[in-house]
Amino acid sequence: MAIIDQCEVTVYDEENNLNLMMQDEEGNELECEALFSFLYKENDRRYIVYQVLNSETEDDICASVMVETGEEMELLPVETDEEYDMIEEVMDAVL
Repeated sequence: MAIIDQCEVTVYDEENNLNLMMQDEEGNELECEALFSFLYKENDRRYIVYQVLNSETEDDICASVMVETGEEMELLPVETDEEYDMIEEVMDAVL
């Protein structure tokens, strides 16, 4: 079974958009636009894939673990190489 078949994907577009404000390692604010999020059923974790706007490189696409805490959303780092591989496979299927 393909990994994408184990995911519930939400794609963000002009009608259904999500913008995020992030901070880089130096404390600079970065405006980001969510491309899609997905729930990976195998580990019951939600991930979000987003692009840094006004970046010096067009390929500045990032991914984080998305944890909802009440009405807010907290983004945590992806922890393992296996998660990165899974996210990359989902990105290839969605984008």
